[in-house]
Amino acid sequence: MCSSALVVAAAGLILTNPDIATNAWLGDDASVLLALSVVFFGLAMVPFVVGKKNGPIDWFAVIYVMAGAYALNFALRAVYLMTTGVPIGIFAYWDTLVEALTYVLLGFGAMLLGYYAAFGDRVAKWLPSFNLKWQSSPSLGKVAILYIIGFGTRYLLSLEVVSVTFMYYLVALSQLTSFVLAISIINALVSSKNRGMWRAFVLVLLPLQLFYALVWSSSKFALIEPLYIFLICYHYLKVRLSFKMFVLAALIIVGVVFPVSSVYRYQPPGADTLTRITNTMEDLKRKGWQGYSGLALDAVMKRSHLLDSVALVVKYNLTPDVLTGIGEYLRIPLYAFLPRFFWPEKPIGQSILFGVDYLGTNGGVNIGVSNPGDLYSKLGLSGLIIGMFVLGLIYRFVYEYFIVKHLGSPLPGMIPYLFIYIFVLEQLYLGFETAISTGMSELIRRMFFLILFVLFLRAPSRSAPVGYFK
Repeated sequence: MCSSALVVAAAGLILTNPDIATNAWLGDDASVLLALSVVFFGLAMVPFVVGKKNGPIDWFAVIYVMAGAYALNFALRAVYLMTTGVPIGIFAYWDTLVEALTYVLLGFGAMLLGYYAAFGDRVAKWLPSFNLKWQSSPSLGKVAILYIIGFGTRYLLSLEVVSVTFMYYLVALSQLTSFVLAISIINALVSSKNRGMWRAFVLVLLPLQLFYALVWSSSKFALIEPLYIFLICYHYLKVRLSFKMFVLAALIIVGVVFPVSSVYRYQPPGADTLTRITNTMEDLKRKGWQGYSGLALDAVMKRSHLLDSVALVVKYNLTPDVLTGIGEYLRIPLYAFLPRFFWPEKPIGQSILFGVDYLGTNGGVNIGVSNPGDLYSKLGLSGLIIGMFVLGLIYRFVYEYFIVKHLGSPLPGMIPYLFIYIFVLEQLYLGFETAISTGMSELIRRMFFLILFVLFLRAPSRSAPVGYFK
């Protein structure tokens, strides 16, 4: 679905710019870049063709999400740059766009090979299931207390008064708000008793999540996450979502969330929230339909600049020190679990360093380097291909173990695995924009807290929670 919609978007850009292959500022590279983009789109459609042959497509399988993400950030981004010529930084990197897209295309092909290799599937079948059955009747009070802790932590983080040394703990606690929202939506969908209570609780949580996204967070994903959690829960617990429903969700995200949040973020920060919302609506109204549609496209594509990042790496990166790169990847568990309190020299976020090194930023903004860009900068082209193959193995294992292996189980046994998968999939998507060490260390840390959370709500071994679920 994602790749199909992106193909349509690319076709629209190409048809409205018939001279795209003779673009002046790209010269002879224009036709090559366009051809590579078409090949990339074709390769991104492979998972959907294979999935369709094997039965109904599971839109929330890791491979479909990642195929759409790569098609958006690399293939469609190339077409967008050819039609607009909009850079993301002060350095010129047009001359390495073709080389960058070629390398990513090779890496993406290696990722598909890793995904469809039998190894990830076999490991998932070999690894035993664990007794993680959900409690028969989770206490709403207990869940509400967890949400208050998470929401209070988010407020504390918004004040920007916490030392970097202790940020590790607060960021982890702030995730409780999303965890509680997922638990509440699950119970609102499948609880055979107290369903009305859980639905009412969800209606209380949604405005709080919206408040956080608008007032304290600068991330668009904070607005998207509640919709994502609801859709994936409904998809696996009630009725598989159709292609039309996914298109509708995509239109809401692209046509509403991105343009509205983009205009809102540029309102004067000193104004109160209501004034900023009012000014946002007035600004959008003045743009008219044509201006709004252009804003929606730009809001998505200006954020999807990972091709630019890889082009910068290819142009300015020195010959990689492979041993140093491997050493950094081996330190991923330390990045995940060793707080800065015990490791004062612990590196700051790789996305911040990338902006400083390649775009001359002051260290106050995150610029994604992407998994392929990070692999190339540390291990070279061969390391990029091997690393992407390994990522494909990981993607297959995650989907096979948490979804395929437990999807047919009784709800009390299946729901904890679904709960974990919701946030693992989320992190895999967010992590693909960052350096491998950043994304994977956050994934490991998140897995640790997810398992603790599931164990906290696990049913006693002698209980029989089956009757709680419909």
